[in-house]
Amino acid sequence: MNTVDAREQRADLTISTPERLNEYRGPDIFIATAKDLDPEDFQKAKSLRVMEVFPKPFNSDALITKVAESLNSVPNQNTSPSIVIVDDDPDGRRLIALFLSNAIRGVIVHQFFSPQTAFEKIKEIKPNIVITDIMLPEMSGWELTEKIQEWKKALVSRNS
Repeated sequence: MNTVDAREQRADLTISTPERLNEYRGPDIFIATAKDLDPEDFQKAKSLRVMEVFPKPFNSDALITKVAESLNSVPNQNTSPSIVIVDDDPDGRRLIALFLSNAIRGVIVHQFFSPQTAFEKIKEIKPNIVITDIMLPEMSGWELTEKIQEWKKALVSRNS
């Protein structure tokens, strides 16, 4: 299959909307990073329940596939699927946003440089997915992930 055919197929990708839970339970988290990863990083990702780690440069088709799978498995409150990208590299943010918005019909992509600003907006936006870099200003992507997971626990206990 050539590149054009692959893009045409991805452009037709839609997210199914089966009956879902009504309560928002927080976003799935993905890591996309240029950092050289070691086994400790992968263990940390597992302990923080990160869905997938994508070392840069990553395979855009793999990212799109994993994100689409995740969007099909999480509650969306009957709204357009929403993704937050946190990366201090503006080109990296734009590239990921472009891949996803071209591949997944109707997705809303929010981009942030600052992890602290992103965290505050995540609580407001309530996205389905967060994709973060590890090396960020203010706090690391790991710290952001920990904050999101703590917030998710509070959401789940409040909704139970």
